[in-house]
Amino acid sequence: MRRVSMLGAWLLAATPLAAQWDVSIEFGELRFSGASFDTSTTSEPAALRPSGGGAYRVSIGRWFGSLGVGVGLLYCGTGAVAENEETLVEIKGVSTLYEVAPEALVVLATPRAGGSLALAIGPLYDHWTFDGYDDRNILGAHAALSLDMPLDAPWFGTFRIGVAVSPSPWRMEDLPEGYERRTMWRRSFAAGVRVRL
Repeated sequence: MRRVSMLGAWLLAATPLAAQWDVSIEFGELRFSGASFDTSTTSEPAALRPSGGGAYRVSIGRWFGSLGVGVGLLYCGTGAVAENEETLVEIKGVSTLYEVAPEALVVLATPRAGGSLALAIGPLYDHWTFDGYDDRNILGAHAALSLDMPLDAPWFGTFRIGVAVSPSPWRMEDLPEGYERRTMWRRSFAAGVRVRL
């Protein structure tokens, strides 16, 4: 019994020491699909969606061994794309995406000394601004894989791929006649640096 109580005391004392903060800065690209669909024709399916573009992301995480929690803040200036099977027309710089994304973190593998492959999953809160239209607030979900490779301690190079799903940022009154709102999917690719504190 004494050994058990001593082990419990040791674990309680060691837990704060095992916890670790990290901060990352990433630059990448967002690509959108879905958002709307033209139901008025079957010969040339058409859609209206955000065009995507370069994105900046800052995140902070708190690790407890191989498990952690974090939050990411993302900014992306986007446009709008109208497309069918033959034609794509893009209007640039007419919208902006601001995002807050809490996430649960788990290390899946350690490919080399000091490196790690981690899964992040959680909800997201998107705030869209559009030129000439009201702002929109949307809730969704996201998941991502990140690979960290050691540089000079405490710095790491980080590479991240992710997917997110949310309702369309368009309202019905935004869309041409015959269009319907669809679930929007987003793919992301990013690289950056991470520092462990």
